[in-house]
Amino acid sequence: MTEPDKNRNTPSAARPRGWMRYRMLTRLNTVINLGLAMLVLVLTNALAQRILWRHDFSRGGLHRLSQNTRIMIEELDQNVSITVMLQPNHELASAVRDLLREYDNASRRINVNYLDPYRDLIGVQALAEKHGLEGSDIVLFVSGDRQRVVDVDTIAEFDYLPVLYGEPRRLKAFHGESAFSSAIHAVSDLTAHVVYYLRGHGERDLNDPHPVSGYSELTRLILDEQMELRELRIADTGGVPDDADMVLVLGPRQRLTTMELDVLHNYLENHGKLMLLLDKPESGMELLLDKWGVTVAPGTVGGVTLSHAELFVGEYGEHPVTRNLIGVTTVFYRPRPLFRNENAASDDQSDRLRVSLLAKGRELLDANGEPVRQPAFDSVPAVAAAIEKGRVHGGGERSRQTRVIVFGDTDFVSNTGMVAGNPVFLVNALNWLVERDHRLDIAARFPETDMLLLSRQHLSALFLSVGLAVPALFLALGLAVRCCRGAASA
Repeated sequence: MTEPDKNRNTPSAARPRGWMRYRMLTRLNTVINLGLAMLVLVLTNALAQRILWRHDFSRGGLHRLSQNTRIMIEELDQNVSITVMLQPNHELASAVRDLLREYDNASRRINVNYLDPYRDLIGVQALAEKHGLEGSDIVLFVSGDRQRVVDVDTIAEFDYLPVLYGEPRRLKAFHGESAFSSAIHAVSDLTAHVVYYLRGHGERDLNDPHPVSGYSELTRLILDEQMELRELRIADTGGVPDDADMVLVLGPRQRLTTMELDVLHNYLENHGKLMLLLDKPESGMELLLDKWGVTVAPGTVGGVTLSHAELFVGEYGEHPVTRNLIGVTTVFYRPRPLFRNENAASDDQSDRLRVSLLAKGRELLDANGEPVRQPAFDSVPAVAAAIEKGRVHGGGERSRQTRVIVFGDTDFVSNTGMVAGNPVFLVNALNWLVERDHRLDIAARFPETDMLLLSRQHLSALFLSVGLAVPALFLALGLAVRCCRGAASA
C-alpha cells in the first residue's frame, strides 16, 4: 500500500486539532446565522403588525376606501361595533368581508364581528332580541345607544341579462362603501339637524304606512340620517323657526297664500334650505321657483315605456348631489317638467344665483300623454334641479348660502317608489341641503370583468403550445443536461 493510501484511511480522531476546531466554528456559525434569521423574521412580523400597508390593485377598486371615508374614520371619537350576519354562500359575502376588513384596518375604533346564521343560532337569536332585528343577511352598526342596519341585498345592482342564457346574474355596481360609511356616520354623529315639513295644504302624509301610496319609508330614511322632523304651519307660526336647518315641502295640492309664499321667499333670502317635491295641481310654489331660476312648465315628462308612466334616468348633470350616481338608475313617475329660467339664473358669478339641472327626461308630454314641443323651451326638460345663491366659505361662515332642491315628482319617494337609485338620490339631496358635503363623493364601485374570446383555431394553437410544445421543451432541456453531465464525467 502506498503512502497516499495510508493518509486517506487515517481515522478522524487522528486528524489535526485545527481541523476539528474548523468544524466546530463552522457549525457554530451556522447556528448563529439560523438564530439571526429567526430574529429577523420575528422582528419583521412585529414591524408588519405595527405598520400596515394595503393597496387594492384591481382597476375597479371594489374594496378601496375613498378619501372622504378615511377622513370620517380618522375623526371618530367613539367606538363603532359592526356585526355581520351573512350566509357564507351569499354572492356578496366575499365583497362585504373584504370591504369591512379595510374599515377594520383603518381605525382601532372600529371592531368587526361575524355571525353565521346557520351555525351560531344562539348568538344570532340573542343579537336579534337585543336590537330588534328581523331576518339575516344584514350588517348591524352600533355605537352607544344608536344603531343602524344595512340590508346586504340593497347595496348592489345586478345585470340579469345572463339569466336569459342560463347563467347566474352578474354584479353590475357595488354600493357597499356608501352604505357602510353612511351607517358609521349615522351612529357616531351626535349632531341632529332639524327638518320642518310644511302642513296645511294637502301635502303628503309622512306617517302614512300604506305599502303603495304611503311615505313612511321616506320618514324612516330621514330619521336614519339623524334628522329630526317637526311640523310647520306658517299660518300659525307666522314664519319659519330659527332652529330650522331645512324646510321640506312634500307635494302641496292646495294653493299657498301670498303671505306663506312671502315667508318662504324671505327664508331663502336669509340663506335658508328648502326641498320641494311637486305634485300635479298648481300650488303657487311655481311662482316662488320662477323667482329663483326654475320654471315649471305644464304637462309631464315621459319615458321610453309604452305607457310613458315611468321615466328611467341614467344620465345626470354635474353637481355634488349626482356625483356618485354614475351608473345608477333612478325612476320617476310622470314628473313635472323643469326648465332653467335664464333671466333669473346666472352661472357666471359664484356669488350670484346658480341653477343646475340634476336629471333630465326624454320628452315633454301634454295632458293627454302626447309628445309636444313648446317653442318657449328648446332644451330637454329636467325632473330635478338644484339652486344655489351665495359663496361657500370655510369655518363658521359656511352656512351663508341658500340651497334649494326641486323634484318634479313625489311618487318617486313613496313606499312603492323607493326602488333602484331613488333612495341614494334623495339621501344625497338631504345631505347637500344641510351641508354634509363630505358624504356626497362616495361613488359606487363597478367590477370589471375581462372576457377572453377564443375561436376554434385559437383553442387548437393553445392546446398544441401548452399540451405539446411546453413538455417537449422541458424534455429537450433534460436531455441536454444529461448529455453535458455524461461528457463531463467521461
